[in-house]
Order: sequence, then C-alpha cells, then structure tokens
Amino acid sequence: MIVVSDTSALCNLAIVDHLWLLESIYQTVLAKS
Repeated sequence: MIVVSDTSALCNLAIVDHLWLLESIYQTVLAKS
C-alpha cells in the first residue's frame, strides 16, 4: 500500500514537472514568434 502511494505521488510530481516544462517551452516559442 505504502509503495503504491509513493509511486503514485512520484508519478504526479513527474506529470507536474512535464507540464511546467511544456508550458515554459510553449511560452518561449510564442515570445519568439
């Protein structure tokens, strides 16, 4: 149970990190165009 919860939390953090990264790239592209 604990391992599953930890894995889920790590996955959520990874998703948030990727969303932030994609948004950052998206904003950079818009700024250049």
